[in-house]
Amino acid sequence: MSGGWIDDAARALKTPLHHHARGQAAGPCPVCGGTDRLCVWQKGNFWCRRCGHAGRWSRNGYGPTAPSPPRQLAGGPSWFDFHLNPRAAEAWAARGLTGEHVERWGLGLDDGALTWPVFAGQVLLAVRRRNPDGAAGPRYAFSPGDPMWPWLAPDAPETAELALVVEGDIKAMSLHAAVEDMGWLAVSLPSARPGRRAVRALASIVARARDVVVVPDPDVGTGWDALAASLGASVLDLPAKPDDWLAVVGVERLVVAVEAFTRPPAHRTGGQ
Repeated sequence: MSGGWIDDAARALKTPLHHHARGQAAGPCPVCGGTDRLCVWQKGNFWCRRCGHAGRWSRNGYGPTAPSPPRQLAGGPSWFDFHLNPRAAEAWAARGLTGEHVERWGLGLDDGALTWPVFAGQVLLAVRRRNPDGAAGPRYAFSPGDPMWPWLAPDAPETAELALVVEGDIKAMSLHAAVEDMGWLAVSLPSARPGRRAVRALASIVARARDVVVVPDPDVGTGWDALAASLGASVLDLPAKPDDWLAVVGVERLVVAVEAFTRPPAHRTGGQ
């Protein structure tokens, strides 16, 4: 227990809670159990990542639950079925993500392919997948009608000290897992050439952060400088892809790089 509002929420929800991030606590769901699948926010709402139990809490208890987050796109796959695959945690561990992340973010496995849902609030936008190395066809597959929306952790804080912007959802997951305890977040654009709608969505997401740093892959050239300029962000150039670099040097070096080696975006004429 951390005292204050977390104690109040724990009494109201009748479940033990612990501090998870700024303004956010976690603990067992009073409906389906677990260890920290219930996400509780200081502003008064809560949500279980497994069963969808959700609603508002106050010192006097909690109110009627909100609708569960959708588990399936119309005519499309069910991310929840993939999430229940008992081998999902093992598959995602190879990407540096723990069973806790699998549970919190709805990560799954389908016939060897990594899967994950993309939400905007309680709205399910897409179910994406990364096919195994050596499989026929494209490495990444997107569900029909995918708006190419940025991936953001469903339990990301409402405010953050810093937002890291990277290309690719799995990169964003790796970085977010490494920096979330510092009050930072990571968010993705699923394409190196994002459309205007995706960039607008990204801008609305990173507005919650005090500072924004764009971390492009080393092979994208200066194309993301225009993106950084549009976001009022700085740029961090790394010698390798951000998740690969992080796996080698660790989060402490990432913090040093962000604090010491970011640069303003280059001024360019013409398009992105």
